[in-house]
Amino acid sequence: MQASFSWTHNSSSSIISPDNTTTLTLDYSSPPLTRSTLTLAEIEVDQQGEYQCEVEWDGKTGSVVESVHLNLNYVWQTSGTVLAVEDNPVTVSCTAIGNVVPVSWAWEDATSTDFTSLSSAANKDTSLTIPDVSPSHDGIYTCTADYGNTLGSNTGEVNILVQYIETGPSDVNVVHGSSATLTCITNMPPINFM
Repeated sequence: MQASFSWTHNSSSSIISPDNTTTLTLDYSSPPLTRSTLTLAEIEVDQQGEYQCEVEWDGKTGSVVESVHLNLNYVWQTSGTVLAVEDNPVTVSCTAIGNVVPVSWAWEDATSTDFTSLSSAANKDTSLTIPDVSPSHDGIYTCTADYGNTLGSNTGEVNILVQYIETGPSDVNVVHGSSATLTCITNMPPINFM
């Protein structure tokens, strides 16, 4: 009696071809077992879901179908680039997509400063609030979702762009009738001059 295997994804009628992604092995234990192994390399979002393995014996109409659910866990949604105004609070966020809730979250910036104490994690979401933004907070922040020992971790990035104004000296002393130069600088492109 010979077994033939076929794999489908999310109950589709299209069969995953038995090319280099599947292997058949014969196990000579008692009773002998034939296995089909489907290997998916570099999993993408559209590959998560239900996989069905169907076995037919000697081309007979009788078959058995078993399902395996593939859960994909990753940090996908982030705040992206956030404009923050100097001396004001800013909140950025990351969301874990998938069927497994992260065990913990961590935040750090490009200088590896740990901001975990400023973050809050609830289920699949985490946020980082910086209460009093300064130009030194400008840059890329990394959120890391830790799924534990068996699933590892994934990261996402958020860019905080701090808008600030610099002025020249706060006091300029001039002699009556002379000229004075006052300077105001911002890191944002001009909209209009007044």
